[in-house]
Amino acid sequence: MFRDRKAAGVELGKKLLAYRDRPGALVLGVPRGGVIVAAEVALALELPLDVFLARKLRAPGERECGYGAVTELGNVFIDPALACAAGAGERDRSRELQLQRQEIDWQRRLYRGTRGLPPVKGRFILLVDDGIATGSTTLAAVEGLRAAGAKEILVAAPVGEVDALLRIASEADGCEVLETARDFRAVSEHYREFLPVANVEVLACLSGGHPQRRAPSPSPW
Repeated sequence: MFRDRKAAGVELGKKLLAYRDRPGALVLGVPRGGVIVAAEVALALELPLDVFLARKLRAPGERECGYGAVTELGNVFIDPALACAAGAGERDRSRELQLQRQEIDWQRRLYRGTRGLPPVKGRFILLVDDGIATGSTTLAAVEGLRAAGAKEILVAAPVGEVDALLRIASEADGCEVLETARDFRAVSEHYREFLPVANVEVLACLSGGHPQRRAPSPSPW
């Protein structure tokens, strides 16, 4: 169990030191919690940091249960078995997809302003999140980055569910975690402190600063 996301990022950065000299390497954190971890990784490896916007598609009435994901590059990943188990019909999926695309547009303006995603074509991408449960968000991100021309994609997280990691490893060029779990219920169970991450914390990480508070930060959606 990790103390918090920052401490987990420090430990993950130590594990990933072998990748610090990859030419053109870029660290991308998945907001919001993944950016806190990614900031420590980028610091340890002395690499540039940015966000990669990917949003979970949530089951009807279940905010924590996901069956797929959509990314800022427009690609959509849906796990048919999870969607069926979640009772997400075509209308539910369409509504949720529209909602998460709006959220991505809002996050893009907040975190980058007028900037777009940094060029990824031909680059080594280190994709970081604070934990991997079903793997849907990560698989969508890998698929999108691959289509955008990333030369190599390494997925990294402090903790991940075993079967999800196996699926990700078959799609990405590598997958590095500190801990694995088979009876995986929630990422939060692997942290002593897992408070909601405020947007001000994400912005501080992206600007190279240090977050001053930990508090929920709701989006318009």
